[in-house]
Amino acid sequence: MRRGLLALVVVVGGAACGRGTPPPTGTDDPGDSTPPPQPQVIAGSLTIHTRFGETETEAKSVYVLLGDGSRFFKQPDASGDVTFEDPSLVGPQNVTLVANFESGFSQAYTYLALERPEVWLPRVEPKVPPAQNPQRAFISGKVTGMHDVHNVYVYAVGRDARGSGYVTADGSYRIQVEGSLPSVMSLFAVERDPSHPSDFKAVGLKKDIPVPGWQQVSGQDVALDHPVDRQLQLNIDGTQTYPQHSGSARLSFYQDGQYLFDTSRDAFASYPSRFPASVPAIARTAPFDTTRAMLSVSVGAAYELPSGSAFARVPVEDFSSATLSLPKPMALTSPTALGAWSDPAPVVSNRGLVFQWSGGAAAQRVEFSMSPDFDNVEKFGWTVMAPGSVTSFTPFRLRIGETSFPRPFRGTYRITLRATFDGAIGHYADLFTQKPASDPLAPAWSTSLEGNLAFQ
Repeated sequence: MRRGLLALVVVVGGAACGRGTPPPTGTDDPGDSTPPPQPQVIAGSLTIHTRFGETETEAKSVYVLLGDGSRFFKQPDASGDVTFEDPSLVGPQNVTLVANFESGFSQAYTYLALERPEVWLPRVEPKVPPAQNPQRAFISGKVTGMHDVHNVYVYAVGRDARGSGYVTADGSYRIQVEGSLPSVMSLFAVERDPSHPSDFKAVGLKKDIPVPGWQQVSGQDVALDHPVDRQLQLNIDGTQTYPQHSGSARLSFYQDGQYLFDTSRDAFASYPSRFPASVPAIARTAPFDTTRAMLSVSVGAAYELPSGSAFARVPVEDFSSATLSLPKPMALTSPTALGAWSDPAPVVSNRGLVFQWSGGAAAQRVEFSMSPDFDNVEKFGWTVMAPGSVTSFTPFRLRIGETSFPRPFRGTYRITLRATFDGAIGHYADLFTQKPASDPLAPAWSTSLEGNLAFQ
């Protein structure tokens, strides 16, 4: 488990209430006696899946709290689950998970304004065991149109199946595919530029190849018929807000939702450093006419104050030009602006703390975290996740054991402030499902800011 992300809990009013609850649906027909489905809301019971039963952890004890834990405080069962039942549990709840470690370090994770009666905490990703005896197959054929056999590679990509290999002097290849078979796969070939190993000279694609398990599929020839000789012109709004020397742009290609390859350019490629004006591309003609492309842009660095870093991803339909807007930077506005890592931390009192930030209103979630600096002997930290509508919080005394409470924050803490939006996820509440939606072809953006404060 990561110990570096620590933060404070938030006292929230109704700012996030209702944000992730789907509206009830019904019928306009007054003669229809079927009652409309009721929205999923907390009404007397809340089940929390901490996921501690799904992954290895070195924590010696784990507790789950509602609010400050004064009334609702339990240890999860062997599966990592806990259920609270009480008539007073109505509407959104703040949930905190506290893990106490053998080293004496305690870490709290707080999730604000959870609305649904059953939630899965995203704090720990369960370990996925390797596939037992995965199925295998072979694909063979020839790559044509190449210039230098030593720089040609072949890939087979499909849903939960993949393989790769080299070509021989005459362009022939035989690659092993491993994973979930049978599968319909795409065959993809690239020729790299020897003078710039991260660049491609040409690419080729063959689609819709049925691949059964434990068999060989032969005669699958693919032509390197698409030179990477075009430039996608970039129109990026907002780069001037962030440091230019660390900007980069990437154009990623997908077939049937599966990643094929990407081209990229970064600010280091020019002097003086400036954000790239374009990124290499290909002609969008068959067989790449059904290929999807995503433009990803990143600029700045989280520790470069006052703006930090930004990332944005959008689909690209026209391979001649693309427009993308970067999100506004995050900023801590109270109790004071963050200090740079290389400078002495601004000193604030740990009494009467009220933290406020700006820049995350359009996000699905914001995260505020605090971690003791390298020379800080404190052994407690806290991380908070909240809806984007939350812009402030007030820390309070939190129960971390049967009879124990943490000391007030002291010394220097490293602070991270982050805002995130993912087009594959509908609302903040959808982050707390058993398996939140994930789609590399969905638009997304994030901002991040890192600095320090000293408490006394």
